[in-house]
Amino acid sequence: MDDILAIDIPVIAGGVYRKESADGSVEEMTCLSTATKSGVVWGLFRRFGLADERFRQGSEDLTGWQLIWGPGVSISPRTGKPTRKYSKIADVDTN
Repeated sequence: MDDILAIDIPVIAGGVYRKESADGSVEEMTCLSTATKSGVVWGLFRRFGLADERFRQGSEDLTGWQLIWGPGVSISPRTGKPTRKYSKIADVDTN
């Protein structure tokens, strides 16, 4: 009943992440840098009052966190999730 659905949160250098707890408190952290090892993205995160932490993209450590801002990332105001860039198809003249 209290399970949280694990969503693959993108790890982006410079990204700001937020987590809201059941009691209404809000915690935020920022990703300082990223590294890719064997095809897996790792991020170095900093939170207030805690030592720096390393989280792997797709790990349970990021469950409940939400990306609220990132360089070059637009966040949907409706869903609060990052939006994908869709390629625009060029108009083709059929005449």
